[in-house]
Amino acid sequence: MSAELWVMVMAGGAGTRFWPASRAHRPKQLLPILGDRPLLRRTVDRVLGLVGAERILVVAGQSHGREVRRVLADLPPENIILEPVGRNTAAACGLAAWWLKRRAGGGVMAVLPADHLIEPDEAFHRDLKAAAEAARSQGRLVTLGVVPTRAETGYGYLQQGSYLGRFKDRKAYELISFKEKPSKATAEAYLAQGGYYWNAGIFIWEADSILARMADLLPDLARGLEELAPALLTKDQEGALERIYPGLPAVSVDLGVMEKAGGKCMIPAGFNWSDVGSWAEIHHLSDKDESGNAAQGQVLCRDSEGCLIQAGHRQVVLLGVKDLVVVETEDALLIMDKAKAQEVGLVLDALRKKGKGELL
Repeated sequence: MSAELWVMVMAGGAGTRFWPASRAHRPKQLLPILGDRPLLRRTVDRVLGLVGAERILVVAGQSHGREVRRVLADLPPENIILEPVGRNTAAACGLAAWWLKRRAGGGVMAVLPADHLIEPDEAFHRDLKAAAEAARSQGRLVTLGVVPTRAETGYGYLQQGSYLGRFKDRKAYELISFKEKPSKATAEAYLAQGGYYWNAGIFIWEADSILARMADLLPDLARGLEELAPALLTKDQEGALERIYPGLPAVSVDLGVMEKAGGKCMIPAGFNWSDVGSWAEIHHLSDKDESGNAAQGQVLCRDSEGCLIQAGHRQVVLLGVKDLVVVETEDALLIMDKAKAQEVGLVLDALRKKGKGELL
């Protein structure tokens, strides 16, 4: 185990693109998607052998606290912090950095999304160790870039800069810029040109380094976190969070810090990765029959191809259709063109306007 590396898992997302399986009370990271364990549990298990339970911190939403604690019963209770409201990833990262300073006087922390699929564990551990060395030795903000395998428009991209050297035999490069989700033509150009990587949202830095960048780039957030910090790991923590956290600026750490900060670098990842970001991605990752259909539950497909079907308690039959997503739950049924998988959030907006809040 690493005596210096800590892991912070961001588990506050809503997972709206996985409706109707994902709901406000049970978001994507708490679902056993692509296996028998919730994605949050898989994320924690992935790093247990690297740092141990004592060095894993999870930041989650207060409304999911009971389920998070049940799923992660092996973690010390104080290692699970519940946000009273979501204030995006910069606030969560700053909160974790201050927690680490209060707990251990500082250290290197790896920030991981709770709902991604990564394998094999050994390659992931190797890259985290290399990134930790880069963060520790040079005070850099480090991210892991995933080598793209297709011209994907659903991911952000990282632009590689000049070669910096090796850390634990892993090459590191300057990180020139973050690119927003591109058009198809732009994504194809990135792939053809090379030097562009998928942004996996994985960051490694020293607690002091990220807090110093926040003080420069997000001073309002930094002041709020500094006010909150003395209460962390005390009996006053919950009250301080309730009082201070809702007033913090809501900004992503990508936009608020990483896009603007100096002294950042990227290590190309040596593992397989997916953000499991949509029903279409679930189809891509699932085992399929000879017609390209991925089915779960009581499903019968005839003259149909390229479909994802997740049945609940009823028999589901597909006849003469192509490239559909069908998800059935007790109170809702989603049927959509697989190409529309990134637009499920618009359906939730429509249901909300119709007063169907019980379905969200």
